[in-house]
Amino acid sequence: MPKRQIPSADEGGVFHVTSRVVDRRMIFEEEEKRRFLWLAKAYAAFGGLELVTWCVMGNHFHLLVRVPPGSGQRCMALGEEEVLARMARIYRKSEMEDFRRVLDACARAEDRKALLDVHRRRMGRLSVMMQGIKQRFSRWYNLTTNRTGTLWEERYHCVVIQERPPEGQDGGLGRLVEVVAAYIDLNPLRAGLVGAADAYEWSGHGAACCGDRVAAAGQRLLHGVNNRGVRWCTRRAREIHECLLAAEWEGVCARTGRRGGTAAVRQGVFSGAHVLGSAAYVRKLRGHTPGGKPRVGKMLEGLGWDMEGWSPRAYGARHDSGGG
Repeated sequence: MPKRQIPSADEGGVFHVTSRVVDRRMIFEEEEKRRFLWLAKAYAAFGGLELVTWCVMGNHFHLLVRVPPGSGQRCMALGEEEVLARMARIYRKSEMEDFRRVLDACARAEDRKALLDVHRRRMGRLSVMMQGIKQRFSRWYNLTTNRTGTLWEERYHCVVIQERPPEGQDGGLGRLVEVVAAYIDLNPLRAGLVGAADAYEWSGHGAACCGDRVAAAGQRLLHGVNNRGVRWCTRRAREIHECLLAAEWEGVCARTGRRGGTAAVRQGVFSGAHVLGSAAYVRKLRGHTPGGKPRVGKMLEGLGWDMEGWSPRAYGARHDSGGG
């Protein structure tokens, strides 16, 4: 099947990123989850990207990432010390010392700038973040377990989500992004791992309840409440969790007459789609990827929110980026 790429993330946007371990092996124990999330936070900080929420399960992960508009251009204008500070988030101390020696050896300012520009160009890009996370985690895991070969099933899948689609909302990333975040939060609950989403510490929602600063910042960004605390955000998230579960188990099941419709909504829309947003937004972004027919719209009937979705040929779209 030919590759179909999502619209470029260089212009900014909100993206739901997922990837699964090869053969669906259950490799993510506590230490693996801790290492993966450390990498995710480090690469988000390096690139100046916003990690809204996440969920690491036994054999796959979900990340909800916002690429601020114009982040690539802003990264190219960063000062030298800021570039070095960001690099220190993903490189070891010895590697940074070696880089500083090479930098200090540059006789001309142009050479110094060119050396730093190599790293500036890697910032503000979702593809660099995902490639770094997956490759670094693969190397660490293979070394730790004396394993060789690829670790990931395929390139990561990425859903483009419209930011703030409803009119009249004050702050936040919009109702649709909140709903996708709720879907991510509820993964461990649906899998029967916990009795409440708050109890799963390896999700953004659960981590925010436990005092994680990055998770708390993501919750405030998501709900647009920079002047309020995490407790308000968690109450807001719980309301959306209940609304989403009710829509799945009541509205959708009533429409389809069977529980199978619920699985279609969960998997076919929030993870399997290509673009989620208003009808106009979906039509606009469909032009970036040739071929295919709108296959997700009917699955969203019964949810009660003004959104549509589209995916080319049996959800065959993948972001063209690698992983170890």
